[in-house]
Amino acid sequence: MANAKKSSSSKKAATKKVVKKIEEEKDLDLDEDLDDEVVEDIDFDLDDDDDDLDEVRELEVLSTDERLIRVEKKTKVLLVLQIVGLLLVLITLIVSISYGKGDSKKSESSNSETEQSGDYTYSTAAFKELTFGDISSLSKNKTIVVFMGRQGCYWCSLYAPIIGLEAQDHNFDVYYLDFGKIIDFSSSKPQISDETAYDGLISWLQSSDYKDTVSEGLGTPMTFFVKNNKITSLINGYTDQNNLESILKQEGFIK
Repeated sequence: MANAKKSSSSKKAATKKVVKKIEEEKDLDLDEDLDDEVVEDIDFDLDDDDDDLDEVRELEVLSTDERLIRVEKKTKVLLVLQIVGLLLVLITLIVSISYGKGDSKKSESSNSETEQSGDYTYSTAAFKELTFGDISSLSKNKTIVVFMGRQGCYWCSLYAPIIGLEAQDHNFDVYYLDFGKIIDFSSSKPQISDETAYDGLISWLQSSDYKDTVSEGLGTPMTFFVKNNKITSLINGYTDQNNLESILKQEGFIK
């Protein structure tokens, strides 16, 4: 092992002498780094200075170009990898956003179709049906609850069992105003089927304290608390049991 190291050291020293000699004789000036590369990487023929000179010259040119080429290749590879990585990230992001939007649109479409499908019916057995003209006389000197809805209305089908159960549990009457008999929803474009009731309902609402609530039009479900033909409270749209009970307590239907 010691002999091998000594031989290597001797060869390196001899090689350095050859390089120095070549530089002096051939008027070359190699930098220190190149000197070291020559010593480490090239197996010189110590008996032929001209051949050594050619090899040094070749190394001087090739090693520099090779280094440049290697740097360029590495740079290009890194750049390509970065571009590919960025593209993958962008594609993933676009797919995620598109998927999210697709799900959102699908959900909105599903909800819209659900509400407009006309398949949602509900029982009105817990209610007492009336017409718009009956409200004035039935609410004389007392507060009544009027639930306006229509068959096929999605939110009405969810709300009807809630208000029906409250009426049963707390023993009060709920009057049902069938909006489907005032507006015909059987065709693609709803048509007014009872103009007298429709005009009276609109006028009644617009003269109440809740005119702003229905400024954009009528919808279902809608719950009126009426006394002497005046609306004392109004629930515009669906509401859950807790909120309904809160208003029922406010109006005196739940103790």
